[in-house]
Amino acid sequence: MTLTDTQKQDMLMKYPHLSKHITVIPHSIISIPLKYEPNGNQICIVSRLDPLKNIQDAIEAFMQFNEKVPGFVLAIYGVGKAEETLLQLIKENNLNRIVQLKGFIKDPNRVFQESNFSIMCSSHEAFALSILESIANGCPAISYDTKWGPAEILDE
Repeated sequence: MTLTDTQKQDMLMKYPHLSKHITVIPHSIISIPLKYEPNGNQICIVSRLDPLKNIQDAIEAFMQFNEKVPGFVLAIYGVGKAEETLLQLIKENNLNRIVQLKGFIKDPNRVFQESNFSIMCSSHEAFALSILESIANGCPAISYDTKWGPAEILDE
């Protein structure tokens, strides 16, 4: 069993004799009842704060975005070993008021519903559940095109 067609193709390239034994069964998620409105100026990331998640890329892109479209806040929810590095990047670029590390969140549905869109910048993902959660909450997602997920979830 694999989660995506791409995973299946990758496995078959390595183990062609398994072609009759591999089935794609993707993750699924139901739409969440919308209880909250976008606050008008929030972009979110809901992720473990790990170097593989490339959250620093999102912060750097947000700096460029903010120059052209000021008034937004990048709200980053999660904890992890990259937290100090991210705090330093925020401090060095004087972004404390517009880039916020919010810590662990128990209700990501609310965060997604209150955001204009979400971002996922991971280098590697087995399957990007945060993208599914974002979409299920009516929040468009922007993502790096990592193998095994975003390209099979998101359209252009």
